[in-house]
Parts: sequence; C-alpha cells; structure tokens
Amino acid sequence: MVVSAVQVLTRAGVQAYQQALRNAKQGPGAQANPLHAKKRMPLDEALGILNLEKANASPEVLDAAFQKFFALNDPGKGGSFYLQSKIFRANEAARIELGYDEGEKEEEEEEDDDDEDDDIKDEKAGKKDEEKGKDA
Repeated sequence: MVVSAVQVLTRAGVQAYQQALRNAKQGPGAQANPLHAKKRMPLDEALGILNLEKANASPEVLDAAFQKFFALNDPGKGGSFYLQSKIFRANEAARIELGYDEGEKEEEEEEDDDDEDDDIKDEKAGKKDEEKGKDA
C-alpha cells in the first residue's frame, strides 16, 4: 500500500514537472489573462460590488457608495476584511476605468521620472570617471 502511494505521488510529480516544462516553452505569459496582468477588476464587476450603474457613477456617488460599504464591512465591527478589500479594489478600478483617478498614469510618469534620474546619475558617474582619468 505504501509502495502504491509513493508511485502515485511520483507519477503526479513527474506529470506536474512535464506540464511546467510545456508551459515554459510557450513563453512568459502565454496563458496569462490580460486582466490579471493589469491586476484590476473589470468595470462591470467593480460597479456591481459597489451596487452602482455606469450611468449614475459620478465621483461623488462612487465615494458615497465606497464609504458606505467600506464602513459596513469594518472588521472591528464584525465585518469582513476580505469584503472590505474587494470594495477598496472595486472603488479603485471604477475610478480608473471611468477616468476619475489618474492612478495608472501617475505610476507610468513615476517610472519615466526614475529613468530620467538614472540618466542623470549615469552622466554624473561618467564625468567623475573623466575627472579621475585627467588626474591620473
């Protein structure tokens, strides 16, 4: 009985390894859902969680719904942290999708700023190297 259990587990491990190799050969993200790559829920799901419709989802209405449901699910008052986090993500996704929040655009700008900072650091390092070469 122990031998057959070991055989089953070994076979399952080999099959999992073979599947991992097949997935790796397909390339990175071959099976990735584009929504998961963005890590953001779809607008209709976000509005459903907040109990809103797209037609009446103004920034004020979004804020009111978010505050209401977020407070109702406060873990300190017997609510659910999981539901509270879903409400937070729904609010975040709805604001970005409806154009009320510039969250992703700001992140992209920050990345561009980081690239500029790196370029400046590289230039300064190059000048220091040149100065060291002149001194020697």
